[in-house]
Amino acid sequence: MGTFRNSSSCKIEGCNYPVWAKGVCKKHTSRKALRKTRPIRRRKVDPSFDKEAAHRETRYYLFLDIWKKRGARSEVSDDRIYTQPSSANFHHILPKSKYPEADLDPNNIIVMTIDEHNNVENDMYKYEEINKRREILMKKYNLN
Repeated sequence: MGTFRNSSSCKIEGCNYPVWAKGVCKKHTSRKALRKTRPIRRRKVDPSFDKEAAHRETRYYLFLDIWKKRGARSEVSDDRIYTQPSSANFHHILPKSKYPEADLDPNNIIVMTIDEHNNVENDMYKYEEINKRREILMKKYNLN
């Protein structure tokens, strides 16, 4: 006879969190996929618009490429990510606002769960893996 499972627990094997929606907990509920930007239309009137759109589209495809190569696992905790890729699953180790030269560097981007991303946004030194990679990037960009 199989084991009795509490009907208010997540249906993912080994997970005992309470059900959030569709029989799974909040951690395993699907999130919106990365929003695909509209194709770039070349405009002669406003070249700055094309430049921004091209940059967003480049970052979008970089995130998808990283997701395909590294897989749907957190590089911090090795937890499986059960959702479609979302921008919240990607973290820039060196902030793109301070270090624009590292914005599109795949080594500057780490895949993580949404909860981990929230944690690292509140405390940038929380995870050892990110700290190690930050040191490597600081040397790469001569920022020491």
